[in-house]
Amino acid sequence: FAYDVVIIGDLDPRLLPPSAWQNIRGFLSEKGGGAVFIAGPKFLPAFDRENADVAALLPVKIDLSASAADRPAGVSRGFTVRPTPLGLQSPAFQLGDSRPETEKIWNSLAPLYWLYPAGDLKPGAQVLADGAGTPAICFQFFGPGRVLFHAVDSTWRWRAGGNESYFARYWVQTIRFLARAKFGKGRGAELTADRREYRRGETAQLRVRFLDPQLAPAGGEGKG
Repeated sequence: FAYDVVIIGDLDPRLLPPSAWQNIRGFLSEKGGGAVFIAGPKFLPAFDRENADVAALLPVKIDLSASAADRPAGVSRGFTVRPTPLGLQSPAFQLGDSRPETEKIWNSLAPLYWLYPAGDLKPGAQVLADGAGTPAICFQFFGPGRVLFHAVDSTWRWRAGGNESYFARYWVQTIRFLARAKFGKGRGAELTADRREYRRGETAQLRVRFLDPQLAPAGGEGKG
């Protein structure tokens, strides 16, 4: 519970006792921590179908008919991860100083070659990026905590072609974004902007989330 964000890769869940997964769940639901689950071809999330704690934390439903080794059509040719309109509003995805520049950078990043065929989204879950026609990066709130699910396992490829800074920027901003809930514990609401800096005269897109649904205005969005 002293940590801010936990990153879990393609880990065999049998290597950890059940109490470890229960602690991770409590880390989010009670302490407002952040977590990233990175899918892989061996274990995550294929071996987590019977792990109630992991299944509860993921923003997608685990497809019982799919294997982690399955590949969607066209993946053998590589695909580009592209943020959705919602993803372009997330602080973690701001790789440039403006939205057009950010979109250009994402389109220029190296292609990836593996993607877990995620199941249906859970209520309230959000798709922040697509790849090969299916969700690649998904997000959900879990109580006061935040959970990000990567259906791709090779973001290290983004470092190719001199793009080391964009790879680092994405992960640093992602960790900061996931840690904000814990840093902001005790506040009634949180306010985020669509990017880090603005020039005079530019329009800013702001999003407010009420951590306590009772504080949200009647009929307003963002109560979850």
